[in-house]
Amino acid sequence: MSNLLHIPLLKTDRIDLSSVLRKIIDEEFLQTSVSFENDIKTISSSRNLIADLSPDAVGLEHLDTYYHQLESIESKFPSDLIDFPWYGTLGYRITGPFAIKSLEFERINIIYCMASVYSHLGCNYSSDSENGLKIACQHFQEAAGCFEFIIKILQFFEKKNKLGNVAIPLELRHETILALEYLMLAQAQETIWRKSVIDNMKDSVVSKLSMGISDLYNSCFISANKTVSFTKKWLNHIKVKRYHFSAASYYRRSLVDVSAGNFGLEIGYLRLATGEIKNIINFKESDVSLPNSITDVKNLSQVISNTLRVSERDNDLIHLQLVPAHNELPPVEKVILVKEILVKALRPVSGAR
Repeated sequence: MSNLLHIPLLKTDRIDLSSVLRKIIDEEFLQTSVSFENDIKTISSSRNLIADLSPDAVGLEHLDTYYHQLESIESKFPSDLIDFPWYGTLGYRITGPFAIKSLEFERINIIYCMASVYSHLGCNYSSDSENGLKIACQHFQEAAGCFEFIIKILQFFEKKNKLGNVAIPLELRHETILALEYLMLAQAQETIWRKSVIDNMKDSVVSKLSMGISDLYNSCFISANKTVSFTKKWLNHIKVKRYHFSAASYYRRSLVDVSAGNFGLEIGYLRLATGEIKNIINFKESDVSLPNSITDVKNLSQVISNTLRVSERDNDLIHLQLVPAHNELPPVEKVILVKEILVKALRPVSGAR
């Protein structure tokens, strides 16, 4: 998946969680912490594993384990247990640490890391294998589900004022999380589109899938533009994808019309596709985070340009059909076949307790 993005893992420091837990048990519970020594060591060890997390299945297992342990202590210990330090990794440089005494803050960061790992897993599968595309699609939807879950938790905590007046880091604010959610959905839909191309599905189907991808990337770009969390290369990548797939959609729709003998409509959609390409044709490989996205645009642009030139010539000499203006063309229907998937580790919805 060389033209799809994965979310960088958040970073954290090791903390002495065991000492804090022992102190609270000894001072506030009517029993000694020695009785819980094994449990204390287990959760402390789990937390320290998060500091050296790998974005793979093993890392995901560590996150799931620690998340459930967090839920357990969250119901028994005060929220302001200890400072949990986290570093932002999405922008131009690593920021932080943002150290907040809040178990809720810790839990949100863990879910973010889950989403990051799922995005890595999605990008690691082959785009040439039907099974690989299917699994990648699943993982991107799971990443989107994690981000959707974060938004619900933040809304719940804001309503209950459980985070008080704590300033949430940029990467955990609503518009950033929403942009990442849309990005993962767009990439999930892109794997479905890729399979439709490999399977030589009807141009009408591919056109609708392409417009769905463009719509998701557009929603991502709108949210991302409301923050300062994203690098210029990421924003450019998202913009390129948005226009690339709308152009691809119009191109596929033109193939539907030429097959039906609607040569005027064919040219109209090809001109629409050309207009979309013009929005991004001047981007260079160095302007985006993944150079292959520019290669894809250039290849599509060449196909559209050559097809339009031949079609306009044939229509002028042979078909003589009227070419509708852009605003007179029937809109291309969009089809979105993906949705957020709530992973097992996050069920039931803890934020709704």
